[in-house]
Amino acid sequence: MLVVAIALATAAAVGGGVAQATTAPALWSSVHDPVATRIASAQRTVDATREAIRSARAVLDSSTGRVLDEGPRDALAAGIATASTVLPAADRGVGRARSALRSAESVPLLLGWPLVGRDLAAAGAPIHAVDRLTRVPATLASLSAAVRAATDAWHAEQARAQAGLYTNVVHAVGWLPELDECAGSVDVTAHYGVPTIAEHWSCGGKRFPLAAGTLIRLTGVYSGVYRVEGVVAMLNAHHATTDDLPRGYELLYQTCQNGQSSTMSFIGLTRVGDLVSP
Repeated sequence: MLVVAIALATAAAVGGGVAQATTAPALWSSVHDPVATRIASAQRTVDATREAIRSARAVLDSSTGRVLDEGPRDALAAGIATASTVLPAADRGVGRARSALRSAESVPLLLGWPLVGRDLAAAGAPIHAVDRLTRVPATLASLSAAVRAATDAWHAEQARAQAGLYTNVVHAVGWLPELDECAGSVDVTAHYGVPTIAEHWSCGGKRFPLAAGTLIRLTGVYSGVYRVEGVVAMLNAHHATTDDLPRGYELLYQTCQNGQSSTMSFIGLTRVGDLVSP
């Protein structure tokens, strides 16, 4: 169809006179407009693919370490890699098509029909590379949905597992007045000089897990899932100073065993993850 239209246009160009002036614009449009429309459509496909890749990468990045099965992430990563390989060639093809179209549009309408035909034919040729992108946005959207579903399943499992963990609320930062409120543990780091939370034995200290390897939840001033490292020091408040406090732990939990200041236990805690919601 493009060749026929160009031939008709060439014939009109050599016809001369009023007929030439009348038919040339119509013939030009019949050749030019379909190519321009196809180029615009191809550009939309390239833009949609670029956005689909960006969105899919965001989904993939946000799901790292948050799936029970890596299969959906692997499939999405493969889809992104394929699309990213095809996109540059299609993008270059559309660029060449636009350049060829501009060349055709710059030729005087009644003086250069052979050149116009050549440039318009060149404009339509490179766009075929875009055909490989037609289904990419929908494919990446489907693969991304599968990853989001896998992430939701992971969150649900984490929430279920964490629901059964011992929970300690770090309700305030302070010292004895806040400890005496008996509303949870207190961040006493400023007093001890090392990251420490503390709680009276009678307020909750006697319930705090001691066994190394136990997972617990902290909420409030500190938030997350922590692993208990066991009792890492037992100090006598009548003789010990802050220099005797154990170092090298991410966080300490202190309570006076059986309410006695002579048996101040310090439990090491290591953060292992975030709290998750169902």
